[in-house]
Amino acid sequence: MWISIKCPPLPYCIVGGTSYFRTGDIHENRCLENVFDLLLVTKGELYMRVGKYDVTVKERQYLILPPGIRHGGYRYCIEPTEFYWLHFCSEGRFSISSDDRPDVRVQASKSKFYRRDPFLITTSVYGNLDLHAYVTARQYMQILSQVKVSRATHRKTYSTGIVPIEQQSTFFELLDLLSRNRQHSATSNNLASHISEYLRHNISRPVSMNELSTEFSYSANYISRVVKQQYGMPPVRLSLEIRLDQAKRILEESQCSIKEVAKKTGFQSNTYFSRQFKKYTGMTPKEYQLAAWGSVYL
Repeated sequence: MWISIKCPPLPYCIVGGTSYFRTGDIHENRCLENVFDLLLVTKGELYMRVGKYDVTVKERQYLILPPGIRHGGYRYCIEPTEFYWLHFCSEGRFSISSDDRPDVRVQASKSKFYRRDPFLITTSVYGNLDLHAYVTARQYMQILSQVKVSRATHRKTYSTGIVPIEQQSTFFELLDLLSRNRQHSATSNNLASHISEYLRHNISRPVSMNELSTEFSYSANYISRVVKQQYGMPPVRLSLEIRLDQAKRILEESQCSIKEVAKKTGFQSNTYFSRQFKKYTGMTPKEYQLAAWGSVYL
């Protein structure tokens, strides 16, 4: 998913800082009006809910929280977590799109010499940074950090001020770096592996292509292509088989009813679950459970 900010006017940095969360801490639930919030995790993991979507932000990953959308933690930190944050604002309009990244190049011409044409600053809502980009982003965020927030001491400390022109120029360098970054840019195989991990993490429910597109900031067509290249099937089928494999394990290890197994693996219809299970294993769920437990059931 992409955020595009229309310019002019240019966006501007308000304030940046660092936060330290202990195990058991959680990000506050809030909605910022007219202010973007950029998070860059440097240690641990943040579990953020943005609107109706849950996002896990790990070390070397960033997340941009748009104005007017409620966000907050959906899970407590399971380890000490550190991150930079940056509040910035734009008086220009912005849009959010799940399509492929728009082309932002501008072609010069004689007719443009005296005309102010609008342009877009476009970046991914959520992304991984390679090591070089991560180190550079940390340097920029360190320059922009004027506030330190510690949940351990419940204190905020403030550093000396920064020259405004240096603050804004560093902010634009950071925006440019993020704009050039591609989500999960290492390889398409890494992207496919991340998607597979995400499907396994959400094994108790079906995951739609729209959700994957939002979570990984790629178009549905691209996601489908890279997953099929690595696993030989599209994401929807991969999700189905992951949930059916989990259903097999539950049937092998417990005496849960078929209805309970279907619910635990994200099937709302017992009939549909049984039909898909038989296609996958050649047996109905009950037959599979009886075969697994043998004489225990007889």
